[in-house]
Amino acid sequence: MTESTNDIDNAIGALTSHITKVVQNCSRKVLVNFDHQNLCADIRKLMGAKNAVLRRASAFLTPANSFYARALQQKVRMRVEKVRNDNWSAFMEEITSTHDAFWHVAKLSNRGLRARTCLQESQQNSRVQRSGKSEYLANSIEKQCSQTYPPHDILFISG
Repeated sequence: MTESTNDIDNAIGALTSHITKVVQNCSRKVLVNFDHQNLCADIRKLMGAKNAVLRRASAFLTPANSFYARALQQKVRMRVEKVRNDNWSAFMEEITSTHDAFWHVAKLSNRGLRARTCLQESQQNSRVQRSGKSEYLANSIEKQCSQTYPPHDILFISG
């Protein structure tokens, strides 16, 4: 029953390659997402904590772990939404009525929501100056963008 050193080396090599394959197949592959690098440091830290809690909650299924994981998920979602809204507000303040993005936003806000209306002010007064027309147009777009569609019934939502 004496085995040569070559046989032992071959067995060790086969075992090592088998273990390597098993570890590679069972390990998680994490894709690099460059969008997360643009987020604030506090959001990245919060996301890391959330992911750690989610891993712990999936490994140890207890009501406390599940509750904490859901709470952190909601906290991350609300924080990311706040950052997105702040970025959008800053963008909207930055653009002017002559900016191409302004007209793109106006087009998107009208798509599928309601029929385009005529400018009633300009119909009432047909001798409006060019500057007046642009002012009426800006007011009309602002009115269409600021109104919610469909209007919310506060009593229905809170009741």
